[in-house]
Amino acid sequence: MNKGAGKEEMNKKVKVFIFAEIIYGLIGNYILLIVYFILTSLKSGRLHKLSPDILNPFVYIGSCNIDLFFWQFFILGNILILVFPVYLAFVYEPKGKIMQTGLIKVTDQISIPVPAGSGQFGRQRFMTYEDLDNTKEIKEFVYQKSQKKVPDKGGIVIGIHAIGDIPSKSGAEHIMCICEDRHILLVGATRSGKSRRIILESIWFTLKAGENMLINDPKGELYAYTSPFAKDNGYQVVAIDFRNPNKGTHYNYMEEIISAIDSGNVAEAVDLTWDLVSVLVGDLKGEPIWHNGECATIAASILIVATEAPKEYRNLTNVYYFLANMAKPDPFGEMPITRYLSGLDDTHPAKAVFAMAEIAHPKTRGSFFSSALGTLKHFTNPKIAEMTGCTDYTFEQMAHEKTIVYIILPDEKKTLYSLASIYIMQQVIYNTKVANENGGRCPIDWWYILDEFGQMPYIPPFPQFTSVGAGRGMRFLIALQGFQQLHKVYKDDDNTIKNNCDAWIYLKCSTEETLKAFSTRCGNYTVQVNSTNFNEKNSSNGNGYGASLTGRPLLMPDEVGLIESPHCLISMAGKHPLMLITPDLSYYFANSELGLGDPSYNRKVMSERLSNREEREIGNILLWGIWKDFQEISEDEYETDDYGYGGDESEKVSFLD
Repeated sequence: MNKGAGKEEMNKKVKVFIFAEIIYGLIGNYILLIVYFILTSLKSGRLHKLSPDILNPFVYIGSCNIDLFFWQFFILGNILILVFPVYLAFVYEPKGKIMQTGLIKVTDQISIPVPAGSGQFGRQRFMTYEDLDNTKEIKEFVYQKSQKKVPDKGGIVIGIHAIGDIPSKSGAEHIMCICEDRHILLVGATRSGKSRRIILESIWFTLKAGENMLINDPKGELYAYTSPFAKDNGYQVVAIDFRNPNKGTHYNYMEEIISAIDSGNVAEAVDLTWDLVSVLVGDLKGEPIWHNGECATIAASILIVATEAPKEYRNLTNVYYFLANMAKPDPFGEMPITRYLSGLDDTHPAKAVFAMAEIAHPKTRGSFFSSALGTLKHFTNPKIAEMTGCTDYTFEQMAHEKTIVYIILPDEKKTLYSLASIYIMQQVIYNTKVANENGGRCPIDWWYILDEFGQMPYIPPFPQFTSVGAGRGMRFLIALQGFQQLHKVYKDDDNTIKNNCDAWIYLKCSTEETLKAFSTRCGNYTVQVNSTNFNEKNSSNGNGYGASLTGRPLLMPDEVGLIESPHCLISMAGKHPLMLITPDLSYYFANSELGLGDPSYNRKVMSERLSNREEREIGNILLWGIWKDFQEISEDEYETDDYGYGGDESEKVSFLD
């Protein structure tokens, strides 16, 4: 936030003037003394007595008569001596020299031309500290460790006024944060400091304010560093742990579907089922028949298990085993699932949902079932089956109690990332419902801090989440390595997400698309363009100069790429861009309050906190087993079975034909 314009160029000219004035002042006054002595000698008729000692001013300086003529002579002479350095420093341009415009220093690596004109090509500029004092989007929170003051609202910490040893001397930190109902895009390449410069500080700050959070946490680093502090501040800590499932909190992905069915709201249960299936299966990647058939198969199986199975078996693991066992055709080509559905009431939701798969040819239907089992395969893992078999802490509890949710993911593989996406989607959908029932806002505000969001699978309603979430007290911090990640997953919807994020934060990136986007976002301003021409053959009038106005981005894409730690670029919709100091966590009081220290100590803390977590023993998977009632039956039994199906030897079919 540089307030001066052209200071560097002016300082250079002043230095030239001072240097020239000293040199020409000494030499000029020496010459003036000699000339003055000669003139006074001529006037007195003593010129013939001059000797070579005239060049030594100490010989005659004492004999000078300080009269009116002396003062007139030396004042006039020094005026002439002064004019020459002024001309040299501020007027003279050497032949062939290109005219230079003044520069504004933005960072140590970035300087931009001074603005010119009256904004003909744009008026953008960097925000000043005076501007910050007058903006409601960015707040300054003065935190004094001794007073234990807490912020009124949680938010995303974007920087600090004082770094180094200044906070410890003053006993206070001036923390800059975005606390309003705004979504935020955070862009930072690997090792640019997204966690240690923005996210950890923001978690600490929001915990002190008492607001709820859901945090996407690759590696479990954020959980290890902040969960003890959360517990100390009265938070319920939920760890949905896909790295060590038997150490995490139980969560049944069918919990809200079951709750809707138990309360008699079948329509809501069907909607929630399709929401779940949309993320499980993913977006369309081929002919609609295969996608729709797989979705219908999974959705119908979920509704069957949710409505018909005993409570302890209502989970996705039993959906997998139900489908695996009930989709095996008997010798007559009939599938047990078909006979099972025929025994249900015609109004059963599973019947209508399964219809689009049931009308397909048996061979086609077999492909639906095979794809569905592939989608549900994660729930055959005993640890995942145990973790998702029940729910320890419901969304209803989270909505009304201080809660922080960590979704811990293995960063070395993306196999289970879709399960994290489902959890986020279900949680936001539930909070939206609660907000609608609570006058349009959640009982406790939420921050969704989604680190490495570009690695997450597609969440179909996410663009809509960013459109309606903020007003309901659900704010998103979307952390990316570059905008290309967002486009890869969300295609044309990526612009909807970016446009719904009022604040963009840039730490470091090298992709051209991202650099151009931030450059464009910062806007343009008006600068002076100088032109110079000269003629080598014309020594008397060889130089020609001109100037015109044009526009340029406040920061060119390559200049955006030069931003380095501890600086970060912040662009707020409708505001001037801000270049702010965003230091490492170690410069904040938060570092010690979280029980952290230097990097080596932090690694030790992380290892100890993660290894000390309680680990559950994994037993046998609990299975419904309804399929045992539909095992292959004899021909005589088949002709008279209770489900109304029959057949004879001639009706047997081969799936090899």
